[in-house]
Amino acid sequence: MARHSPIEQWIGAMDTATRNRIPTHQLHVGDYLWNTTILCLQVWNGFLWQNICGGGGGATKRGETEITVGNVPAGDTPADCDFLDIGNGVGIAAALASVPAIGAHVYVRRGQYNLLNTVLVPANTDFQGAGVGSVLVAPAGAPAIRMVGQDASVRGFKVEGILVTASSCLVEKNTVTGSHFAGITLDHVDFCMVEGNQILNNASHGILLINDSNMNIIEKNIVRANGGQGIRVNAPTENDNILDANILKGNVAPQLNDLGTDTEKVHIIIV
Repeated sequence: MARHSPIEQWIGAMDTATRNRIPTHQLHVGDYLWNTTILCLQVWNGFLWQNICGGGGGATKRGETEITVGNVPAGDTPADCDFLDIGNGVGIAAALASVPAIGAHVYVRRGQYNLLNTVLVPANTDFQGAGVGSVLVAPAGAPAIRMVGQDASVRGFKVEGILVTASSCLVEKNTVTGSHFAGITLDHVDFCMVEGNQILNNASHGILLINDSNMNIIEKNIVRANGGQGIRVNAPTENDNILDANILKGNVAPQLNDLGTDTEKVHIIIV
């Protein structure tokens, strides 16, 4: 299943070295094109184009593990997916536990999942929902998702809280709402990107950086109507983070609370 539209229309027949010089803000993790010369799919992983040649497993023959989770209350059957979830997150947990060390793409079909336990996203895993149709309701006293492995991504969910505890992760295009904590928390992590999320109606801050979280990019998020600050950089140990082009509205004042040092704030819009 396609995660992003193919982009060969504008990228043309460039070689890999040329493509890797394209500014990364023009691309998203999962953008892909076909290299018909070597019969491989090339996927942008955020830093360079990765060749994924056929014959490596997965139903789509892309050479990476593809895992689909279905939702029984929504009408899914074994014909629709690799793992079935009865709506309590156990199937999602089993799917993520099956991810090999080299990683996988785990896709969660539409439906509501009232989680018994926090979903743990391992390293090198692209964890994707079907937009606001894939709803992850948090267990009591915990966030819905915790990213525990490096180089993982979470995108396309309606979710009650995301906790990032591993570096080099991507949190993209989620609706984060209803958390009893901050919407998205970066806890002792570096080189993460939080981009293009809508973060609203969480009990605490919209986005929170704590415990020596450095060199992260918080970009193009809409953060509104949260019970704490819109974005809070918690202490002087949070250094060299970049807050770029976020919109903050209707959170508990101040909208932006920067207690860190050397935080670059670019085009923050407070309305």
